[in-house]
Amino acid sequence: MKKIIIILTLVVSMPGLAFTWSELTYIIDSIHADLNPVAAYTPDDEMFVVWFSAWATHYYDVSFAKVAEDGSLSIEPTRIFTDDSVDDRAATVTVDSQNHAHIFWRRQTGGVWYTQVDAADGSYLVAPTQLIDSNTPGDIFMYAVPDLNDDIHLLYCSNSWDGEQWWDQPFHAVISFDGELLGYDQAVTDDSDYESVSFDKGIACDSDGNVHVVYTYFKASHIEVDY
Repeated sequence: MKKIIIILTLVVSMPGLAFTWSELTYIIDSIHADLNPVAAYTPDDEMFVVWFSAWATHYYDVSFAKVAEDGSLSIEPTRIFTDDSVDDRAATVTVDSQNHAHIFWRRQTGGVWYTQVDAADGSYLVAPTQLIDSNTPGDIFMYAVPDLNDDIHLLYCSNSWDGEQWWDQPFHAVISFDGELLGYDQAVTDDSDYESVSFDKGIACDSDGNVHVVYTYFKASHIEVDY
């Protein structure tokens, strides 16, 4: 069965708070599975889209494209190859004020991978590379946001096995505007009051340059939100 990535396009505000949808835009028609699309707007109001695609049975690579305001493709779907047959997973993207797209993804073998792309033409500014070494599973969602200096803040999950179950914990990493890892640490300090952080989390930067992290964690039989 063909799998088709669809951009469910712009919502236009109308008088009286009514809304209308533009027509669907098909950006790729594939005989393989194309999964988990994420998107970020560029300074020129185009949409930079990232997803992962099956190029063979059970093997997935991250791909990207850019969609113009009229729904046409200003960058054709482009696959990021890492020269092996390891599955890519859980991609995310953010675009800074210089129109540079910062793409992060996990691999099935663990670790966080990174590349930087010129969102104007799709050329690589930083070659695909492993940013953070980790042997934890790589199928956990991530989120990224630029701050006022165009450094990128990445929120991702890492987990550990205590002999009985996996414990999921959020980590925060900072990447410079030119792709250098400035550091990373656990976003939750050691605290016996929580049992396991869930996959539900988010990150945002306010107008003063402060970065805010929100996540849910499991405590006994209920879920609490920490901020």
